[in-house]
Amino acid sequence: SITLSPTAPDVRLVEGSNAGQADLGGSTITVTITGSTKASITIHPTNERTYYKNVTVIVNTGSATYYGWIKVNTPISANGITAAKLIIKDTSGATVATVDLMSTTLQGGGFSIPAGGKLFIDIEVQIDSTIDPTTITSGNVASIDLVYSPQSVETPP
Repeated sequence: SITLSPTAPDVRLVEGSNAGQADLGGSTITVTITGSTKASITIHPTNERTYYKNVTVIVNTGSATYYGWIKVNTPISANGITAAKLIIKDTSGATVATVDLMSTTLQGGGFSIPAGGKLFIDIEVQIDSTIDPTTITSGNVASIDLVYSPQSVETPP
């Protein structure tokens, strides 16, 4: 027999310090957390390179270290967006993983989420400087999952 015994997640997403802050063009950086494990992030990049620091935080409220990967289910595919990255940093500011939001793959290499620790999520977007960024209206949404495990030796499917 198989018995399921659900438990509250030790690893959660929370808003970063730049959630709700001013963005380009008079807009606001919007972060909505659903059920503590899903986040919807809206940013407003412009031509060339735009960097968003600390928009979301991965928090481990448990007493064990977990290992994380990011699965890009739906990549950003808009013409004119030349690069889109999710950068995960530890509390010292060191990059622990960089995720290409334009590639449908499992990424991150099993980055460590220490017990009681936090990791900070930044986003970097590069838009072709020769186009009007307001014309990008499709292919501009990425769908991702945070996958985590107490095991570092097994890569999730």
